[in-house]
Amino acid sequence: VVHIPSSKVDLAKEYHAKYKRLERIIEDITQDTLKKIKKGK
Repeated sequence: VVHIPSSKVDLAKEYHAKYKRLERIIEDITQDTLKKIKKGK
């Protein structure tokens, strides 16, 4: 049985939350860039 310390679980949850936030930011930037490209044409 592998015992995972609660701190590692918390770290994983924190990382996951940050990753999700980062994913959303990248998505927003991508959408914004696409809008600018469409306006530029």
